Amino acid sequence: MSFFQNQDLGFNKDGVVAVSLYGELARKMEQNPEAVKNELMKDPAIATVARISNLPGDMISVETIRPDGADPSLDFGGFRVMRVDEDALAALQVPIVEGRDFSVRFQDSTSFIINKAAAKALNLDNPVGARIRNETRQLTGTVVGLVGDYHFSSLHNAVEPLVLECEPDYTSKLLLKVNTNNVGPVISHIESTVRSIAPSNLFSYNFFDDRWNAQYKEENKMNVLFNTFSVFMIVISCIGLFGLSAITMQARRKEIGIRKVVGASMSTIVQIMSREFVMLVVAGSLIGLPLSWYAMNTLLSRFAYKIDITADVFVLSIIACVLIAFSSIFINALKAARTNPVESLRSE
Repeated sequence: MSFFQNQDLGFNKDGVVAVSLYGELARKMEQNPEAVKNELMKDPAIATVARISNLPGDMISVETIRPDGADPSLDFGGFRVMRVDEDALAALQVPIVEGRDFSVRFQDSTSFIINKAAAKALNLDNPVGARIRNETRQLTGTVVGLVGDYHFSSLHNAVEPLVLECEPDYTSKLLLKVNTNNVGPVISHIESTVRSIAPSNLFSYNFFDDRWNAQYKEENKMNVLFNTFSVFMIVISCIGLFGLSAITMQARRKEIGIRKVVGASMSTIVQIMSREFVMLVVAGSLIGLPLSWYAMNTLLSRFAYKIDITADVFVLSIIACVLIAFSSIFINALKAARTNPVESLRSE
């Protein structure tokens, strides 16, 4: 989960608010997008207003893309296709690697921006300027920009070939980049503006990072369960070790007394009394090691991007088990070592 939270996604999901774009609001955006954007950006905390067809977790269209004029018999596979406006990449801070972004200064309705995975799938060594065709929509145009392989979907899957089309009228979400941590007043401004522009629309919004994190709902639940049951099992194990060591020390009182009489030190007695339990814990850890390695690798195989399970994880785990076990039996061992040997022998 730490890896998920710190992974470089290739874009910035923080401070992005997504507002549902439909009905009257969508019609107003089609008729006069600049007027609507200007109204929303009257709040200085709103840096960018954009439109996009898909958010994380949405089903993204799979369409047939091929280089213009390519042999029809060649199969280039399926491509994810998203519709955006000229401000979408700026709102998500997706850098342009080559070429340019979509712009109102150009007729970009037949232009494309692709990611590196798409360029590789299309065998385009110099993608910017190349002509490609969307066979699904019977649309041919020029690649005007290249972006990196940013993670437009969860880390469960490798980054797929992506094609962006400048088709604002086919979008379903407004993206608003907010440059403040105090988003309450900004949301109020957005809501009031949307209601004034489209009174018949229900105001529905969410935060982009919340939608992104929702893709890992199952993993978050599993993380909580792992932590909860780990603590529970450690506590139960410690109680069992504590009780077992108490019984063992009581049964070996005479041995402990004799050892003390013949000159055994307190530390020696603690060591002797603890050794058996520590060795059992070490043996149990070694048995559990391959099982845990197999279980974690099976779990991680579900993700295209994941951490590596290294030896230090298991070494630290075994050390932690031994220390926890020793701390559980140390009190009883110390109590037995400090007992007067005369009392131990007399009780026998």
